[in-house]
Amino acid sequence: MIQKNKKFKVLIIEDSMIIRTLVKTILQKDSNFEFYEAENGKIGYERTLEILPDVILLDIMMPEMNGYEVCELLKKNKFTKEIPIIIISALDEIENKEKGFELGAVDYIIKPVEPQELVARIKTHAELYNAQKELKNYIQLFENDLKTAQTLQYAMLPKKKIYDHIELDWYFKESFNVSGDIFGVLDMTDGSKFIYVIDVSGHGAAAAMLSLLVKQEIENLIYEKKIVNISELGKYLDEKEKNIFNDGSYFTAVFLKIKKDEIKIINFGHRQPFIIRKNKKTEIIRNTNLPLGMGLIENIKNIDEISVEFNKEDMFLIYTDGLVEAHNSKKEEFSEENIINIINNLQEINPNKLVNQIKKELNLFLNNNTPEDDITIVSGIKL
Repeated sequence: MIQKNKKFKVLIIEDSMIIRTLVKTILQKDSNFEFYEAENGKIGYERTLEILPDVILLDIMMPEMNGYEVCELLKKNKFTKEIPIIIISALDEIENKEKGFELGAVDYIIKPVEPQELVARIKTHAELYNAQKELKNYIQLFENDLKTAQTLQYAMLPKKKIYDHIELDWYFKESFNVSGDIFGVLDMTDGSKFIYVIDVSGHGAAAAMLSLLVKQEIENLIYEKKIVNISELGKYLDEKEKNIFNDGSYFTAVFLKIKKDEIKIINFGHRQPFIIRKNKKTEIIRNTNLPLGMGLIENIKNIDEISVEFNKEDMFLIYTDGLVEAHNSKKEEFSEENIINIINNLQEINPNKLVNQIKKELNLFLNNNTPEDDITIVSGIKL
């Protein structure tokens, strides 16, 4: 928003002292303007660099450097190229106007100037110029904040890839600077490893902030309340986070709890996790529950939690829906079938090879374009 009582700096570059005096007299009647003048193009260019006016009034026919030359120089300078230039000239032929506009002028006024028209046009262009500057500044601040948030989000991802008897690899790609996805690996007090992936509905900064709040709450429940029952963890989260997710938003999640030769799995409205056996036989865990954050889970007995064997060299694969719902230029989805084909076609499979191959195939599928949704892929193997 343009500051109230802001004075617009107006520079007139004109060799006629009579015209400069006339314009000065007109503008001094309005308290919104600060008046500056230059008697030729060379001085006018130098004064522009010095004061950076909000509007330039520019004559065409001047000695040393004509108005067209001044306009061209100003538009080539990164500090002055956005300043609106209004040409004031006695030359009324269409080709003169065309040349002025081609060189970057925003307006063209024929002499003699009409006072009310001159003031109105100066105000219009000065206000528009300042509004554009403020918008650019706001966008820059917003982008800086997003970069800070992105750095924070990446800093909160797991720092290592080997956790005792589990080796991990992952791919994390935001669709808009920051992601509504988040994942983590935590040690539970019963000696098990807890691995989770969260996908908050929506995109951008709001979804990213909510995902970090969920991550913080998960860590609090595990480290402070020492929860080891992942069904109980889901119930706590659903109840706790409903106060934040109160506008129809929600989050999906996959919880994995690995202890000895067993993996417990709960899916809260998320994409189905894969269990990939040593012989590459793939089991897709279809069991699912309601998403979290809406307060719909009344009792942990209603949560569908399954347990399967998880032996040496068995793997898991979990991912967010941004992967299988990614569209190419033909509006085709990447799909679960592509993932199965990648698993089957890999001669040697481990988390690193699997994640990298999915990433490679996805980039080819998208022709290296940015996905429309956030994508997280996490794979692990029992060592």
